[in-house]
Amino acid sequence: MCRHFTAWLISAAVLLALLWAAAWGKASSDPGNEEDEYRTWTDATGEFHVEAALVGFAEGNAQLKKRDGSMISVPAAKLSKPDRSYLQRELARRRRPPQPRVESPADDAPPGDKPPAAAEKPRSAEKPEAAEKPRSRAPAPKAAEPPGGDWPGWRGPKRDGKSPDTGLLESWPPEGPPLLWHGTGIGKGFSSVAVVGGRVYTTGVIGERLVISVFDSEGKRIGQAPHDLAWTKNYPGGRSTPMIDEGNLYLISAHGLVGCYSADSLQKKWSVHMRDFGGSPPEWGYAESVLILGPLAIITPGGSKCIVALNKTNGRPVWVSGGLEAAAQYGSCFAFEFEGLPIVVAGTHGGLAGVDARNGQALFFNPFAAGNTASCPTPIAEAGHVFWAAGYGKGGICMKLVNNRGRLTAEQAWTTGDMVCHHGGYIIHEGHIYGNNDNGWACIELASGATRWKEQAVGKGSLCFADGMLYLFGERGGKAALATCSPEGLEVRGQFSVAGDGPSWAHPVVVGGRLYLRYDDNLYCYSVRAAETPDAAGQPGRPERTSDLDAKRKPTGPRAARLQPGGEGQ
Repeated sequence: MCRHFTAWLISAAVLLALLWAAAWGKASSDPGNEEDEYRTWTDATGEFHVEAALVGFAEGNAQLKKRDGSMISVPAAKLSKPDRSYLQRELARRRRPPQPRVESPADDAPPGDKPPAAAEKPRSAEKPEAAEKPRSRAPAPKAAEPPGGDWPGWRGPKRDGKSPDTGLLESWPPEGPPLLWHGTGIGKGFSSVAVVGGRVYTTGVIGERLVISVFDSEGKRIGQAPHDLAWTKNYPGGRSTPMIDEGNLYLISAHGLVGCYSADSLQKKWSVHMRDFGGSPPEWGYAESVLILGPLAIITPGGSKCIVALNKTNGRPVWVSGGLEAAAQYGSCFAFEFEGLPIVVAGTHGGLAGVDARNGQALFFNPFAAGNTASCPTPIAEAGHVFWAAGYGKGGICMKLVNNRGRLTAEQAWTTGDMVCHHGGYIIHEGHIYGNNDNGWACIELASGATRWKEQAVGKGSLCFADGMLYLFGERGGKAALATCSPEGLEVRGQFSVAGDGPSWAHPVVVGGRLYLRYDDNLYCYSVRAAETPDAAGQPGRPERTSDLDAKRKPTGPRAARLQPGGEGQ
């Protein structure tokens, strides 16, 4: 009885404060009077969500405008506590007279987003306080681009886990490659990074929000913006890796909110929700990263509209998959062509599915790993073969594609129990698959399914490929290793560790001569580029550990000295 009375009293006090704000500082009910700022509103039970902009307040009700232009009225007393706080602040702000515009961060900008005068001394090693609604809307200055190409999103330019880099180190010293910078304040999560135009993008949970963070090539955080409510159950944290395409950033939250933002300003352009297509998040939340294929943004809500292609410019549906019904899992879609036919494949809770990328019509389906506890890796295809593996004792399956008089069929070529892959993925190189196998690694011949070797290395983890080498990142203890990529065996050519807490499920990224490792709230950037230097006789010598540019760089942050084996705190 007392508990219910206390809750009623708090709601009444908040409602009175809101009524007072409305009475003394009348918030406009004209949608054109205030700049529309869309956000996700939640009711007090946490069950219902709506994306809308606040346009007015009257008789105890918040007047909200949805993205389709329709208006709704919601009693303030039925809103969640964070939304009631936001409503009270916003009404108070609107009744203040306009102030001259000055170069300073927004009232609710995340800690670390400072005005230019204060930005000369960045505090990149300090973890900011959790912000209820972190954002930074002003366009950030262009940063100098590091040498090399881009890594626009999940698993790289071709979504195959392979980097275009060459001229990299073939071995690491005992302490690891040189640390260029160490950033914090990205929040908790497992999102990997996208690297485009000298900027580094990732996501994490800060306070009650899933937040996009952007760094420049020097490791300075230059922007943050909220995307959705935080995922707070079953391993809280960010999951999806941002996808950058033609100046836009695409992201999926664990709850299923799909958004498109300006990659420069982080201003939202459009959003849809997986539930708009009948989808619902699996047990551990959506972890998929948007696939951009020409004009399409492809997502996997699951259900009767299992795979959906959106117009990447405005978010409107272009097609939904036909002849296919399966719940979503945790991997992402992969696109490729087979004899001129564009195909999108996805690992679902019902099995491995392939659809025509032009219209979404089902081409093939195999129930491998159906009903699995969790199927996380993204399928991959090469040379007329499609490979998919999963953890929890499942292993992998390879499908061989056949053009049967103009009709595509997919025959099961082989299965294996030697690539039990929980989350860490795999790559295909020169006819062999290299990837995570249970608590270690394995190499399997693509054509036959024959296992060439199984090794332990850094234990269970994730990987990427660059310049003929494998970059391994263990899920426990922050262990990173450089290893050979050969069917003859796995040889580790260097290993070191980075600091962080909990499991590390973010995949490593190598691009522009740099290795990016995300572990918990930490983002590390290392130089892995080699440079030819003349020896004493004036002849070209062996590769040095760093390029001329990176050799002059110093590790940043007060913890830099402790991040290598043998340093303090290890």
